Amino acid sequence: PGQSDIYVLAADASWEIPLVQHPAQDVVAGWAPDGRSILFLSDRTGTWDAWLLPVADGKPQGPPTRIRHNVGNVHPMGFTEKGAFFYGTSTSLSDVYIAPFDAATGQLLGPPKPATQHSVYAYSPAAWSRDGRSLAYIVQPGPYNIRTFVIRAVETGQERQLPKNFHRLFTNSVQWSADGTSLLAAGFDTPNRQAIFRVDVQT
Repeated sequence: PGQSDIYVLAADASWEIPLVQHPAQDVVAGWAPDGRSILFLSDRTGTWDAWLLPVADGKPQGPPTRIRHNVGNVHPMGFTEKGAFFYGTSTSLSDVYIAPFDAATGQLLGPPKPATQHSVYAYSPAAWSRDGRSLAYIVQPGPYNIRTFVIRAVETGQERQLPKNFHRLFTNSVQWSADGTSLLAAGFDTPNRQAIFRVDVQT
């Protein structure tokens, strides 16, 4: 409890190497766009800080460097191609909003507006597809143990609910595949075993 390390796993599962091993809680935030380092969060100093670790051939290259102090309870959203890192922080709200902003200044250009009329599951992540045309998030259309994905087409506003109950999935992170055909999420394969799931966005 209160301790976690970070590993890198080959895509074909042929090898696994520890990247960050420390008697603290370390949480991966993502690969840098050039693939030469990972950003991770750690509470090893008593606050949640952001650290950068150089990596080559799946192996750590020297000690990590703290790049930001006290970032808080961060929910990683990923990197842009130019290296900017986007993240969210926890609030008491449980809705998904969309707000326009100026990418050059970071200033909002209008008030946030709800992205959906669904009953969004508490702390639901929202993930943009790489082409920016679709938004995925988790909704709770019924009882507590029923949760499913909704895919929203940004241009038309049309929403499509996937016909499956994903109550075993965790809800703190969802990622699109590079080709936009599936979602990746973690959850329980059995009551006592965790796994990573790939969800086809059509079926």
